[in-house]
Amino acid sequence: MEESQNKPVEKYDVLSQNIDNNVNKKCNEHTLNFSNEGDQNLEVVVSEIPTSGGKPEQLKPTGRKEYTLVYNIAPGILQKFPGLNQGEEQDTSAPFIYEPGGRNAFVKFVLSLVLLMLLVTAAFLAVVLLIPDVKEFFSVYGWVLMIPALIILLGVNYAMVCSMCARQPPCNYVCLVITVIGMSIIAAKVTSHYSTEIVLYAVITTTVVVLVCFFLAFSRFDFTSWMLYVVVIATAFSVLSMIVLMTMLFTGTVMKPVIIIILVIGTLIEVITLTIELQTVIGGKSVQLSEDDYALGAYMIYTSIITIFLKLVQLIGLIEDM
Repeated sequence: MEESQNKPVEKYDVLSQNIDNNVNKKCNEHTLNFSNEGDQNLEVVVSEIPTSGGKPEQLKPTGRKEYTLVYNIAPGILQKFPGLNQGEEQDTSAPFIYEPGGRNAFVKFVLSLVLLMLLVTAAFLAVVLLIPDVKEFFSVYGWVLMIPALIILLGVNYAMVCSMCARQPPCNYVCLVITVIGMSIIAAKVTSHYSTEIVLYAVITTTVVVLVCFFLAFSRFDFTSWMLYVVVIATAFSVLSMIVLMTMLFTGTVMKPVIIIILVIGTLIEVITLTIELQTVIGGKSVQLSEDDYALGAYMIYTSIITIFLKLVQLIGLIEDM
């Protein structure tokens, strides 16, 4: 096979030539076998995909029936080339190409946003816990702020998941700011009922749990492939927990062992959820976030970490009371 302009075949090349029943083509020292059962002799011109900024551009139509091989191209780059398979779209099942530069920058930016959001929440909680009057205010009247915060967070959650506008600047940053304010108010209300010592224990435990989640996220196991099962289990557990807690509320009974079991199971589910979210940000698994969804990634990781922290605060507090 002759190559155009005597150039070596690179990873963004289109290989073609006169195809007989069985033709062997060599591409980057890999022999590719093609079998043509329909047409005996198809004249296809050997050409390279013109590039612009390192990415292949769309080929111009030639007006002839062509058989084209796109070698080692990510699904997002594949486009519809006229004249290929009589106008049908190409198969986008090509293997994912990991680009360290772009993905690593995306991961760093997401984690930087998460760290900034956590620092703001930590500073707010420090003010609440260290100033007695503020702590007493949240302990007595915190529910007045917590209920609107919960309602607003439900709206933000819907917007982040279902609306593209909420994941694009400047709306995405506004949603993240609202999320930090809402979660900080809820965390202040919960922690105001416990001593500073218990809160510190919960912070240390949360740090260890998050580190474990990071190690799991970088493992070879694909947690994202089980995402649907985790969502179903989490939904069913939430409904069951709500029924149990409402029953306790209406009957006026408090069963601490039952509450502890609910908190333990809820924490484990949240840990698995955080691991899945980390893998969607890191990429290379069954499910991954687009590099434009940095706000969604930061939102998911931040809310999961705060949720784990709040569950651990309540769990440690109940165990100490027993």
